[in-house]
Amino acid sequence: MVMNKKIATVFLFCISILACVNCARAYIDAGTGSMLLGAIGPMIGIILAAIGAFFLKYFIKPVKTFFMEHKIIAFSIVVIVIAALVFLLFYLLK
Repeated sequence: MVMNKKIATVFLFCISILACVNCARAYIDAGTGSMLLGAIGPMIGIILAAIGAFFLKYFIKPVKTFFMEHKIIAFSIVVIVIAALVFLLFYLLK
């Protein structure tokens, strides 16, 4: 609880400093956009990895355990998916 108060205090301090700025006079050169994209790209990757880990933990594992217990159903679904992909492939290449 003490750590949360410290984090909240630091966060409010940073927000108050940013709120007190009246104007900013700065030059943004041509390389700034690529620098921002280079910084935002890994952040997006981390967020997608976290979402993927959440999805894997809570959605894929129960489905996997269900199909491990019911192997005949799993085999029939795999056959149906492969047949659908083959049909779609021949339909698109026609």
